[in-house]
Amino acid sequence: MDPITQIPCPNCGADVDLLPGAMAVTCPYCGTKIPLAKPEPEQALVMEFLVQVGVDKTALTGLAHGLMSAPDNAPDDILEKSQIEEAGFYYVPCYMGQGKFDYNWTASFGFDREEAYTDYDTVTDRDGRTEQVAVTRYRTVTDWRPASGNGVARFLRLACAADPSAISRQVGEMLEESVPYTPIAYNINLMGGYPSLDFAYSPEQGASALESLVINKDAPSFAHKKAQGDHQQDWSIDAVVTFDGPVKAGLIPLAKFVYSYGGKNYVIWAEGTKLSSYIVEGAPIDKSRGTDKSQGYIPMWVTLGSIALTVVLALTEVMPELEFTPFIYASVGTFLFSLGYGALRSVSISNFSKALREATFWGKRLELTDNSGSPLPDEERRDLLEKSRPPEKPFLAKTDNDKIILPILSVLCALAIALAVFFGINEYDLDFFGGSDYSAYSTDDGQSEDPVGENQTAGAASEGQNAGAVGENQSSGLASEGQSQDSSATAASQTTPDQPGRGFYNQDEISCSGSPEICQVSGTPVNGLVYELRDLSDEPSAYKFVSLVTFSDGRVDGPVVYFESNGDFSYASSRLNDNQSLMVTYYPKENGNRQKTKHVAELKDDDIDGDFFSYDSEGNLSYVSKYVNGELHGESIDYYPDGSVSAKTLYDRGSSKENQSYQPGELVEPLPVFSQNDFLHETLKKVDEMLPQIPNNS
Repeated sequence: MDPITQIPCPNCGADVDLLPGAMAVTCPYCGTKIPLAKPEPEQALVMEFLVQVGVDKTALTGLAHGLMSAPDNAPDDILEKSQIEEAGFYYVPCYMGQGKFDYNWTASFGFDREEAYTDYDTVTDRDGRTEQVAVTRYRTVTDWRPASGNGVARFLRLACAADPSAISRQVGEMLEESVPYTPIAYNINLMGGYPSLDFAYSPEQGASALESLVINKDAPSFAHKKAQGDHQQDWSIDAVVTFDGPVKAGLIPLAKFVYSYGGKNYVIWAEGTKLSSYIVEGAPIDKSRGTDKSQGYIPMWVTLGSIALTVVLALTEVMPELEFTPFIYASVGTFLFSLGYGALRSVSISNFSKALREATFWGKRLELTDNSGSPLPDEERRDLLEKSRPPEKPFLAKTDNDKIILPILSVLCALAIALAVFFGINEYDLDFFGGSDYSAYSTDDGQSEDPVGENQTAGAASEGQNAGAVGENQSSGLASEGQSQDSSATAASQTTPDQPGRGFYNQDEISCSGSPEICQVSGTPVNGLVYELRDLSDEPSAYKFVSLVTFSDGRVDGPVVYFESNGDFSYASSRLNDNQSLMVTYYPKENGNRQKTKHVAELKDDDIDGDFFSYDSEGNLSYVSKYVNGELHGESIDYYPDGSVSAKTLYDRGSSKENQSYQPGELVEPLPVFSQNDFLHETLKKVDEMLPQIPNNS
């Protein structure tokens, strides 16, 4: 006769699989527990050991309260509004076995070492030439070596034998790993009246489970202790288990705590001797606290949005040109402030919540102690009373004020960015259109000669007639635009008599010689600012300051600034490359006010070649044109003071081909941007840095 492998469920009629050696099975469909026929007397299960419950319900409840209130996202009122549904102990069936195991292992061990190798870096010198330079670098290399070994060790193991439907495998593993226990001989009278779960596995199955635990956990643990080197991989471990005798059946305690919160039950399991191991199955979460923390970062997001909007408007040229330095400072400062506020608020909310839950925990602990019938000494009781005192809510954690504080902070952050944009635009306009305040370097008022031509106007024709004057009249000065000159015979500017000039670095006079010319002080190439003095009067030795030049390694490298005899700013220039330069001229100073930019032009070989921009005395763009080798070529545009187009003229190598005039406001177009605008702005800033170093102009 074939052995019976299934029986019908007496409740629902479904077929239920039989487990070899099991005394009972559970229907997987309706959960009905079905007792099976007892084994023959010679196969009867004999209980041999017992591990007693070592704690009481008060200790279990205290542990549960601590675990309930510990998570950072636990509700503040979890201990006050939760209900205890169950708090008790069970005995769980298990098998105990001991013996030895022989294990063998193989693996690969990696040993790190430093290895030198040659790499190449690309280096660029001051003249723009690049070369590959060999450098020695180091890297970590791992040498892998095969290894093997064996060993013998003893074991003492427990294997849970409860029905998986009664406790989860995770809980069973917790009990198995909670050894060492202190077992005693089994005696039902020593169980304290706590219920026990039924055995679901036979001793043979228990022995098989114990053998699996030894092979999969104990053997790898011992083998890994043999590891060498910095890295290990490719482990292969096998073991042979030998029991000292038959496995023993017994019971170990398990604690179970069930509480409800918000209409849902949550379970905490713990081993029942010392509550040293536990498992928390689910926990309530306070989602509102996470929302409160996130809302604290609203000002930061407003700041980032304002920054992003500003950058987009600047890149798409919707707003005027922006000086990014104050904008960057304000953006970083405002972002750090808003980020710091959000972080401090988040920490404040978390800390207050934690302190509140801890105070409630100690209050519950005091309540449990009072109800246990074992009152605490007065000193310990006073300590618990002090710990259970509710904390005071800090200002940043008062989320009731969010409707007022968050909008105010958001507006202030956006306003900070807006002010940075406002002053950034205005600072750029002052630097670009108005120059800087140079009154500190003027000895008397006077009229500055127009380097481009006195009669030059915004009209296209007159611009073409006088443009060449720039290159002819303004190419002089000490080592002007990098041209090699002898310092004793440097040509003067248009306002300077034909007298030799003297160049000074700090208080020392420089000397220049060679080709290319190198300027030195006491045999050392000049690095820094050099100012030039010239005889500008009929009085002997009546020298006046006429120019300021930036030197690097004895050669001109940076802006060159020229002045009128009265101390007014004349013009500034700076090299773009070997044969092209940038020039800016200025209006005469009026009533001590800052000088205004008059012309901005690109020069090549002393002729205008490229963009030419002209501004009126109020700083408004009045004329834009293109030059090629000193001749107007392409479209030239005149502007009214309000920014609308006055006239457009098309030139071909200096000859006017087409001309169209417009009424004020009739044609409005985006104002053009100087082709070397970034370099121009950089030059003007460098000039501002140079001017405070000018010596007394006398």
